[in-house]
Amino acid sequence: MSDAAVQVDGLVKRYGAVTAVDGLSLNVKANQVTAILGPNGAGKTTTIECCEGFRHPDSGRVTVLGLDPAKAAAALYPRIGVMLQAGGIYPSIRAEDILRHTARLYLNPLDPAMLIERLGLESARRTTYRRLSGGQQQRLSLAMAVVGRPELVFLDEPTSGLDPQARRATWELVRELRAAGVTVVLTTHLMDEAEELADEVAIIDHGRVVAAGSPGELTRAGEEGSVRFDAPPRLDLESMRRALPPGSEATEVSPGSYAIRGHAGPRLLAAVTRLVRGARRHAARAAGRGPEPGGRVPRAHGPRDAAVREDAFSPRPGAAPLPRMLVAQLLMETRLLLLNGEQLLLTIVIPTLVLVLFSTVNVIDLGAGRRVNSVLPGVLAMAVMSTAFTGQAIATGFERRYGVLKRVALTPLPRWGFITAKTGSVVLVELMQVALLVVVGLVLGWTPRGSILDVALLLVLGTAAFSGLGLLMAGTLRAEATLAGANLVFLLLLVGGGVVVPLDKFPAAAATVLRQLPAGALASGLRDVIQRGGAMPTHDALVLLVWAAAGIAAAGAWFRWE
Repeated sequence: MSDAAVQVDGLVKRYGAVTAVDGLSLNVKANQVTAILGPNGAGKTTTIECCEGFRHPDSGRVTVLGLDPAKAAAALYPRIGVMLQAGGIYPSIRAEDILRHTARLYLNPLDPAMLIERLGLESARRTTYRRLSGGQQQRLSLAMAVVGRPELVFLDEPTSGLDPQARRATWELVRELRAAGVTVVLTTHLMDEAEELADEVAIIDHGRVVAAGSPGELTRAGEEGSVRFDAPPRLDLESMRRALPPGSEATEVSPGSYAIRGHAGPRLLAAVTRLVRGARRHAARAAGRGPEPGGRVPRAHGPRDAAVREDAFSPRPGAAPLPRMLVAQLLMETRLLLLNGEQLLLTIVIPTLVLVLFSTVNVIDLGAGRRVNSVLPGVLAMAVMSTAFTGQAIATGFERRYGVLKRVALTPLPRWGFITAKTGSVVLVELMQVALLVVVGLVLGWTPRGSILDVALLLVLGTAAFSGLGLLMAGTLRAEATLAGANLVFLLLLVGGGVVVPLDKFPAAAATVLRQLPAGALASGLRDVIQRGGAMPTHDALVLLVWAAAGIAAAGAWFRWE
């Protein structure tokens, strides 16, 4: 049996006319750290995404833990952890809450409190993601990647944006993962990081592996180029130049970040390694701590060391039971909807104000009888539109933009489970809306009529129709276009779709056309049942059913998760 955790053979991935990965082959051994090194645009992230199953190769073969990631996602995702290069977390959620939510998706998760302390996030645990610093966001993303106790973790630029102390903590965590038997694949553009952490290094350029081997082996084959590394800031550059081979140039690109140009052969790489280790030994002495063997700066010892056993990170992968995952995601989606002030305005405040205004003020002629009896059915239709279509489209569109959907797609929660939970949260919010509007309607003198079951069926069909259309818009358009388009469609249907103004106030030809639209069918059907006490309007129910089937099918076919 092969000891490879990841095997990539002849991988090719194109984006239009651009070939991001060009015949790349890679072998990642189990229980080791493999670093994929290369400049920005070299193809590192695309390679990782193909290994994760998020992107499908145009040609070539990828095997991860013995599985094809493009065909066996359900079996693979409970066994791996993924740290995205950036983003992927709900902006309005607090750090501790999103980590605990992620833990609920796994069968044997690590203690989120331990990870928060381990990665120095104690002071930020109640801070929303959007207010975290770049380094804190990276550490939270790392915690989410390992909380499920995976066999294999993919870390895309794990130390990008970190200060030296946080970078050392991340390095130490990677070492502990390896010691516990976890296979680690990380991307980086920093030579010293690869040398410090990796058992094997693959250097990628223009979508191809140009060199591979252990860090020591790679120093035996150099080429003209540059080496970048991090070290304590304000090193003596003149002394550094004297220690380097002739013809080398050293510059401090930014505080603590250095670049050396020269012949990247064994002399240069060995000199850089000595300089970095020497600088860290000096920094450790200045902090009152001695260096560990090899010049590595030790972690600060404290109470947490006793709490973290040697086998704390040992792999125990597995997906949580499906009902637990669905409930966890349902509660998260509902919470996000209720925490969003703009969504509350759209789903609760505006429908209530419209109901009160049009029921008490003679804005338009609604015929004989109490105005609220005619207004309430249309406002119920408006509530469904605002939550299932406009609110869901905008929220999902921006989640897609922020990378949230990409991260969710790489967890044990099935994609259909995510859509189910999101739709369930819409239904919960609609139940709150309906309850509030009914109470307000009763206060205004509404006289209930018709079958509750018929009303419920119409509301369910309307929710399915508008939810499918909202997801279709969110999954195919940019977030800004979704924001503008969803609001525009909502306003047009509200004013001219038979929602507020009954269709019998429109010309006959226009009313016939508008009743074929989901807004007109829902509002008219509700008026027939609630206002007139009629039986289930078969035509309106069929119109909603057709729109629901078409919208959900189109969303399923064309929805893009990124």
